[in-house]
Amino acid sequence: MEAALNSPLGRTVLGQVPLKIGRAPDNTLVITDPQASSHHAEVAPGFDGNSYQITDLNSTNGTFVNEQRLAPNMPRPLYSGDVIRIGATSFSYEASGAGYMPTVAASAPNYEPTVAAAPPPVQMPYSQPSAQTPPVYGAYDASAQPSYTPPPPAYPQPAYPQPAYPQPAYPQPGSFQPGYPARKKSRAGLWIGLVVLLLILIVGGGAVFAYTQLRSTPQKTLAAYCDGWKTSNAQEIYNQLDAANQAKLSVSDIQRTLDGLKQVGSVTDCTVSNVQQTGSTATGVVTLAVNSGRSASETDTLIQENGTWKIDSSKLNS
Repeated sequence: MEAALNSPLGRTVLGQVPLKIGRAPDNTLVITDPQASSHHAEVAPGFDGNSYQITDLNSTNGTFVNEQRLAPNMPRPLYSGDVIRIGATSFSYEASGAGYMPTVAASAPNYEPTVAAAPPPVQMPYSQPSAQTPPVYGAYDASAQPSYTPPPPAYPQPAYPQPAYPQPAYPQPGSFQPGYPARKKSRAGLWIGLVVLLLILIVGGGAVFAYTQLRSTPQKTLAAYCDGWKTSNAQEIYNQLDAANQAKLSVSDIQRTLDGLKQVGSVTDCTVSNVQQTGSTATGVVTLAVNSGRSASETDTLIQENGTWKIDSSKLNS
């Protein structure tokens, strides 16, 4: 099939090689229209090989066929008589055997941006002969439809009496059906809760008891000090002294004191009295009784070392 583009620039015969149109000099058809892009459009053979199609190459001002703008990069088939407009330059497409009758004559070159090509003539719509408008599907005149009344049954239908069934009495909430034993609520959860509570009390009470028993107090320190004198245990006496006194005395020094005391008489009793605590210091009176009938008392001062009460000094009263 032979085809060509006709314009004031001349007649351009189309072939098997795509025809590129634009302002750049490397185009097949160079136009100087200021509204044309460097590579504006392309006319190429169609997929069937017997026609041609035009594609807008994403131009700035667009490509128009019969005054309809083409979508960029979307081929559009050409038919004989189509008018292609790029800016103010128009081309008419002519195909052999189609009786070239351009719909709009190609306009003369006009490079003024504000002047557009002459639009194609307005086609008068074809007048349809007057005919009765067919009814729209689904719409009908209810008044025009014949009313339908179902015929009465050929035989009379007997009326059967409906049996009256007694309605069962359902038990109200909180009651139980007679004949079935009432379900007892499970007490497993209650027992589990009691056991957990008991364990908490035991553990918590044990912790409090252990803290109370193990917590160091001035009374306990003085009682252990007395026990060391009654049992002649020099190590126990030494353990109740603070670091300063332990640096001055040794267990051997205390043992020699105990041995010397035995020459006078053994310690038969030791008591603690008048224990008073003020903040991190405390005082208490320790009284030693000897089997010879004599007694001696001392006032001891106690301090806290690393959370433990220790005897800081002592003073014999008599």
